[in-house]
Amino acid sequence: MNRRTFITATAGVITAAVLSTPAQAVGPNWELLGSKRVNWLIDRDTVHVGPGAGTFRKLRLRVRGNGLFMHHLKVTFRNGGVQHIPVRFHFAQGSMTRVIDLRGNNRKNRKITMTYSTPWNGNGVTKVKVWGKH
Repeated sequence: MNRRTFITATAGVITAAVLSTPAQAVGPNWELLGSKRVNWLIDRDTVHVGPGAGTFRKLRLRVRGNGLFMHHLKVTFRNGGVQHIPVRFHFAQGSMTRVIDLRGNNRKNRKITMTYSTPWNGNGVTKVKVWGKH
């Protein structure tokens, strides 16, 4: 294994450990920003956040139905800023991320783009919900 592969794999494992948590209630003060019914295999979907939704400091994703391997999140803010969040984690059915803090002061979200892949295992469809906290 070369050094670059080792560093990438190590970063993915650390990120997975930080982001994963067992399924639980999202909790008070969390607002549903949107949800997507994801397609089979590798795909990309975008959740558009409405203009009146306000400013969010934190995000959380919940996976229902079949499992999902989340590769990457890209959060685009209304001021044009972008935050890339490498996830590289397999979500089991019903699991949820830990709280993902958003950088900067102007956190008015415009859209959240998810790059993921789903298994072709006959366990049904997968639905991802994106939650935000002010």
